[in-house]
Amino acid sequence: MYSERYETIEEYIETKLLIDEWSPEQIAGRLALEADLTKVSAPTIYKYIRSPYGRQLAYELDLAKKKRRKSKAKWQHKVTSLEDRIFIDQRPEAANTRSQFGHWEADFIVSGKQYGSASLLVIHERVSRYTLIAKLTARTVSEVENSFIEALPFIGNFESLTLDNDIAFQKHAQLSKLIQAPIYFCKPYHSWEKGGVENVNRLIRHYIPKGCDIARFTDRDIWNIQHKLNNKPRKVLGYKTAKEVFAYYQQQAIQDHKHHQNYQDYQNYQDYQKETFYA
Repeated sequence: MYSERYETIEEYIETKLLIDEWSPEQIAGRLALEADLTKVSAPTIYKYIRSPYGRQLAYELDLAKKKRRKSKAKWQHKVTSLEDRIFIDQRPEAANTRSQFGHWEADFIVSGKQYGSASLLVIHERVSRYTLIAKLTARTVSEVENSFIEALPFIGNFESLTLDNDIAFQKHAQLSKLIQAPIYFCKPYHSWEKGGVENVNRLIRHYIPKGCDIARFTDRDIWNIQHKLNNKPRKVLGYKTAKEVFAYYQQQAIQDHKHHQNYQDYQNYQDYQKETFYA
C-alpha cells in the first residue's frame, strides 16, 4: 500500500519506476485504486520525470532501458509433428473469451543456439494473467511433466491447457491425465493463437534477452522476474495485480468446492435417513 510503506509520493513513484519497473500509467492507476489519488495521472508523472527534480530519475531509467536492450539475437522454434492432437479451434469458448477461470497456456523460452539446452517453461492463466516460470536444464518430456507436478498443488484445478507443437509435448495424452484436463494445440506456426502466454514471453524478454544463455540465470533470478510480473498492476485488470486476481478466483474455487461438498454431505445424510426409516 502507498500510505503504509512510503513517506512521500515521490518515493513511491521512483521506487515503482526503478525497482518494480512499472509504467507511469500503471503507477497512476494503482494510486487511484489504493489511495484515491486520481489527480496523479500518467501525464503528471511523465512531467515530473522531465522536470529538474526528476533529472536523476530520468537518467537512471534510460540506463535501465539500455541494459535491457542488450544481446538481442533471433532463434527459430522447431515444429515437430505430434500425434492425436486436438487443435485450438475446439477449445471452449469460455477460454477464448476469458469468461471462465482455470484455462492455462504454456510455452518455452529457449537459450541461444550457441549455448546449452537450458530453457524456461512459462505457464499463464488467461483470466488473471497469473504466470509461473520454471527453469529447465533440458526441454524433455520428463522435465516438463515434473514441472507440472510441482505446480499442480499451487494451481489447483485446470479447466484446459493450450500448447504449441514442441517435441517436449509429445506425451500430451499422459500430461492431460496428469492435470486431469483437456489439452489443445495451436496450428503449426500459429503461436499467436495462444496470445496470453506469448504476451508474457515478450515481457520476460525485457529481463532475459533473446539469444542469451538461460543457464546463467539462477532460480532466484527467475523467481524475481515472476514476482515482478505478477505484482505489477494491469490496466486490463482494473489496475489490480495478477496475483490479487488469481488469489480471488482461487478463493472462489475453494468456496464453491466447500459448497458442493456440503451439499453432497447433505444428500448422503438424506439418503441415510431414508434407508434407516424404511429399514
